[in-house]
Amino acid sequence: MKRKMLICVLTMVWVFILSAGCQKKEEFPIYQMEENQEEWEFLFIDEIQYERDRGGHWEEQAYYFHDNDQYVWTPAQGIGKQIGICGESGKLAIYEIVGDENHTFLYTTPLTFYFGGIEGHLWKKEGVSIEPPITEIISHITIVSTEDDSVLFQVEEPEIIAIMLDTYNNANKQIEGPFSIKEGWSSNFLILHHKDYPFLHYKIEYRYHQEKNTAVLYRKDSNEWIALPEEWTNFLVEYGSVDVS
Repeated sequence: MKRKMLICVLTMVWVFILSAGCQKKEEFPIYQMEENQEEWEFLFIDEIQYERDRGGHWEEQAYYFHDNDQYVWTPAQGIGKQIGICGESGKLAIYEIVGDENHTFLYTTPLTFYFGGIEGHLWKKEGVSIEPPITEIISHITIVSTEDDSVLFQVEEPEIIAIMLDTYNNANKQIEGPFSIKEGWSSNFLILHHKDYPFLHYKIEYRYHQEKNTAVLYRKDSNEWIALPEEWTNFLVEYGSVDVS
């Protein structure tokens, strides 16, 4: 009896596997993608033009993501459903961005495996501006733990945000590292939230040393550590976003 039940179960599993393997893969529309000599790429979807700066110029911030999505505008809640494919021989999958109901931005990733990691691209509609973070376009900043992504505190005061961004954008006070965790430096992230596009955020790593009472930001484009002003250092300690135990 047990043997018959086992045979039935195995048969059902095998039938399920066969039926799953015979299912037709979902077919997606293929969209045109072009590039020009100025290192810009263009994607055309239902007569709407999307574009991105393939050259990776920092003033535009619309290029491939890297380093755990730091130092570029990225989808705050991830990518949504796939809506098509593009590129040479259809090698790129096109996705919606969660929360972007108007499809102001899109996201593409390779469909085929290659060495070097996944290279995702952020595309914006023609005419849409996506500048580096400045005070006017930031709604708030959340301070997030690098260990478990938990939110430690939220900063909404425009004056405090302006101080941090002035330091970050102007590289007012550079400091030489390294700032090793083994040498007493703790590490967290500042997550900047876009005011007009709340589905996008911008992640910056900062490190803090309790004994030195010093906090520093990292700029990827110039590979520099920048000292945060005393106002921000005191602010981080006061609200418990750094380890002061």
